[in-house]
Amino acid sequence: MNPNYADGWKESASAWLDEMGGQGDYARKFILDAPMLERVAGVGARRALDVGCGEGRICRLLRGLGI
Repeated sequence: MNPNYADGWKESASAWLDEMGGQGDYARKFILDAPMLERVAGVGARRALDVGCGEGRICRLLRGLGI
């Protein structure tokens, strides 16, 4: 990744977390999270691959499931 982009992403992700908090916006917290987490809960997954689609919120939720 271009170093200039990396610095911009860190600032952007920090701003997102400041604005939304660790739980994300309404749609994520109350609509999307439950069905997404249901799909992985109980299937025996122990690892996940983050392809860089956010600031790490879903990874934190998965960690709460032991993944």
